[in-house]
Amino acid sequence: MHYKIIGEGRPVIILHSMGTNLRAMEAWLEPVFLKDERFKRIYLDLPAHGKSTISCDFKGTEHSVENVISFIGQTIGNEDFSLLGMSYGAYAAQGIMDRMTERVEGIALIVPAVHNRTGRLPERAVLTHEAGFGKDLDEDITKAFKTLMAIQTKSSLDLFIDEIQPGRELADREFLTSDWRENYYLLDAAPFARLESIDVPALFLMGKQDWICGWEDQYDLFKKFTRASFIVLEGSGHMLHIEKREMASTCVEDWLKALG
Repeated sequence: MHYKIIGEGRPVIILHSMGTNLRAMEAWLEPVFLKDERFKRIYLDLPAHGKSTISCDFKGTEHSVENVISFIGQTIGNEDFSLLGMSYGAYAAQGIMDRMTERVEGIALIVPAVHNRTGRLPERAVLTHEAGFGKDLDEDITKAFKTLMAIQTKSSLDLFIDEIQPGRELADREFLTSDWRENYYLLDAAPFARLESIDVPALFLMGKQDWICGWEDQYDLFKKFTRASFIVLEGSGHMLHIEKREMASTCVEDWLKALG
């Protein structure tokens, strides 16, 4: 498991989205954490991503969660910690917290995938499109950018290439494009099904135009958290940390303050 630790203090385990790597999180979160030096940031490359490899018997999310839990034990021992995850990483974070509830001080879920999905997704829409840029881009980059971004401008493309594309180039595409999503994406059991309420600072941050994970299915999970914020940013999609960076950063900053 490849990882990067920055700072000292209370640990925050940070999990990126599918097909990226730890750089995608470090790039936008470090300016936020530098305002509050109480936290040790532990950025991970999830299995099959970045520089983290997988064995031949690796199947999917269950194994990924088990690997991260093992990593936590090896890295911080019995110390309590918080979790911050994005998209698929936010789903993995739910599975980790479900199994280590007593040790988790707080959780931030950015455009999270959830276990119980109803398919309530907004229609795909491009909110802003600037013409005349990116004409010489590789076709694979162009397709990914147009698939993921609701704000398609030169500045959002520059951030995409700088922060997202490096992880795309390192990802284990053979595994990620296999049939694991159909068979091994979901955890064996829905996170927190056994719990009626969860009393830690939590952040649910979604984009109103997120046609990948949506924002409505997350509300049922949110209701279990007694100290949670549920924020849906208008004018942004699944890549809200690029499209609405200042607002997304402020929401994370507020969550860190809530951790006390």
